[in-house]
Amino acid sequence: MVRRWFPLALLWPTGLVLLVGVLAFFQYKWLGQVSESERDRLRTSLNQRAREFADDFDREISRAYTSLQINGENVSAADWTAFAKRYDDWKEAARFPQLIRNIYLTADGAVVDTLRQFDPGARTFRPTTWPTELALVREHLKTLHGPIEPMPGLPGTVRFMTIGGSPVIAAVPAIVVPVANGGTAQVVLELDRAFMINTMLPSLVERHFAVDDYHVAISELRATGKPLFTKGIASGATIESRDADASIPFFSVHPDGVSVMSALRPVAGVPLMMAQRDAAAGATAATAGRFSIVVQQERTTKGVESVRATNVQFGGGAWQIVLQHPAGSLEAAVKRARVRNLSLSFGVLAVLAAGVFLISINAQRAQRLAAQQMDFVATVSHELRTPLAVIRSAAQNLSAGVVHEPAQAKRYGDLIDAEGRRLTDMVEQVLAYAGMSDAKRAAATAPTDIVTVTRDVVASSDALIRDAGFTVDVTAPDAMPDVPLDESAYRRALTNLIGNALKYGTDGAWLGVDVRMATTKAGTPEVQVAVSDRGRGIDARDLPHIFEAFYRGEYAKERQIHGNGLGLSLVKGIAEAHGGRVTVTSTPGAGATFTLHLPV
Repeated sequence: MVRRWFPLALLWPTGLVLLVGVLAFFQYKWLGQVSESERDRLRTSLNQRAREFADDFDREISRAYTSLQINGENVSAADWTAFAKRYDDWKEAARFPQLIRNIYLTADGAVVDTLRQFDPGARTFRPTTWPTELALVREHLKTLHGPIEPMPGLPGTVRFMTIGGSPVIAAVPAIVVPVANGGTAQVVLELDRAFMINTMLPSLVERHFAVDDYHVAISELRATGKPLFTKGIASGATIESRDADASIPFFSVHPDGVSVMSALRPVAGVPLMMAQRDAAAGATAATAGRFSIVVQQERTTKGVESVRATNVQFGGGAWQIVLQHPAGSLEAAVKRARVRNLSLSFGVLAVLAAGVFLISINAQRAQRLAAQQMDFVATVSHELRTPLAVIRSAAQNLSAGVVHEPAQAKRYGDLIDAEGRRLTDMVEQVLAYAGMSDAKRAAATAPTDIVTVTRDVVASSDALIRDAGFTVDVTAPDAMPDVPLDESAYRRALTNLIGNALKYGTDGAWLGVDVRMATTKAGTPEVQVAVSDRGRGIDARDLPHIFEAFYRGEYAKERQIHGNGLGLSLVKGIAEAHGGRVTVTSTPGAGATFTLHLPV
């Protein structure tokens, strides 16, 4: 019956395991897609934040560029009132007014020789000499404007103007602002490099990247060596562009919607013209960068008065910010998160699979236990029926007056007593098993002379031993320390072992009981009580199960040996209730030895 249903019993756990496998596959696939989406989202977000940082920095630069312009007419009249007002307005609106260290003004046509410095206290420009730190600006101004040249392929009256590169000279650092209608005159804004590196950059980095602990490195775009500012990496180290998760150039001017007057003088008679040109090729190393401009000539009733430059766009930037995830890269961070999520998911699925496996195992055990219980009921019924039939038969004969001789009556009485004792032992076995199932501890223990009790149990079993035709040898030392025992439980365990040896050791017809002192592997003393026989031994397939309740080996079933499958289970329970254990060794054809290990 069990074999017929066994394949069917495997169908549902197999189906559940397959379902777990399918879930694991889709979990792996879906987590991969989620990880890719998360990586793209993080990269987009990081680039957006880097762009916001760059825009925030450039906004301060552009505000200074657009706010601190001056008109050529004011320069000619030496009237600095309007510029001083613009300076005050800029200082009030700027987040970092310490950004500008000095303001200078070059003269039209004499940029090499003449320079004036703005005095905020006196609200005027005072003559001064070119400082050494502005040498690079001076060289730049010499090449800022090229000559007016004819444009190839166009009428001779249309002329092309070469415009210089970005107004930012990061190496100084400084910003060059052309004077509106001022010819070649320029306003030079000298920036405070130390303030920018030590105050402005940390403040902006903290503002934009305080939430996530990204590694940050800010360096000059075309420079090598130590970066200007770092966060989250070792001092003096930097982040290579190939290892960066985001890299954005900044430190450029973006005067959106602001009209900037060209410093070039218009040429009389030149018609209205618009042109664009990339001036990167003509820019110096200090100001290199794409610079596009729409140039428009303005005409009045008196003729062409000026050339206006609109929609100015200074591309690129002199510095760059490089960002890297603390894990080494966004790829590594997403991969790590994916591995963590996969581990968690597969851990849950593994628990589910283990649960399915355990349920399957428990179901099989329950099925086997149910079969053993049915065998137990059948065996007990048979064991009860046999002595009851003998007792009833003897009682009927006595009642019918069949027995007349006293000797024959005595045999009938002995038979009824033996069968009644057999019934009593069987009932006590069942009750003892029920008691051991309810409580794993011995009822009461007291120091006991185990040698004396053991000899007494053997003596009380003498009639059974003689009836079975066995010889018995008891080996025990003269003196042993008392052992804490529940004496009645110990007697029951030893009686069961002796009875088991008498049932299965008939081939050898010998019984040995050995009591000895021993030491465990842990070094603690114990008493060992070994019960041996010289029978056929225990089959290897039965050996792992003989201490299970209701279990009976194939040999016992085939030979119809009396028993209910509870004796050895009771022995194990009694040994464990005393804090000990029971072991068995068996050699096929040479018998078996059961040993009680009881702690002293």
